[in-house]
Amino acid sequence: MNDNLERAVIEIRKIAGLAARAPALVVTEHNIDLWRRSWHLRADRALARRTCRFIFVSGEVERFYRDRLPLRDGTFEVVHNGVAPWPRRHAPDPRAARERLSLPPDVPVVGVIGRLEERKGHRYLLEALAQVRQRNPRVAGLIVGEGREKDALREQRDALGLTEAVRIAGFWPDLAEA
Repeated sequence: MNDNLERAVIEIRKIAGLAARAPALVVTEHNIDLWRRSWHLRADRALARRTCRFIFVSGEVERFYRDRLPLRDGTFEVVHNGVAPWPRRHAPDPRAARERLSLPPDVPVVGVIGRLEERKGHRYLLEALAQVRQRNPRVAGLIVGEGREKDALREQRDALGLTEAVRIAGFWPDLAEA
């Protein structure tokens, strides 16, 4: 049984798998869930002893859970998230992409694509862009993604005087283009 769902359902699925005597329980952890309560940690520790394999999507997530759970050597692995490259024959036209993203055609662009969560550190990109633009005011910024920090990032962008320089695009259907 592979458990790869939202946290609220995961604990129930793990317990159900054990109760049904599933031959193997594999858990994929995507996030560092600092919001979790102590009962989550107690449940995870108890269930970790019966879990055959843990898959973590980054070294950071692996370190977080290795510090908190009784993981045996050989029971965990990091498998990085990835995006398959698009076929070269379908590569987007950079000029058309810039136009759709409302980016000037002739300026350097620094950007990031990801879930807009505080721990991802997008605020540091905005701080860095403010400093870079003091030396080169032509540099533009692009942030692609959705999440709880979207409004806070817009406020920070505006407070730093980057309203015209940084585009926060939100969800973008064609990441190859972004």
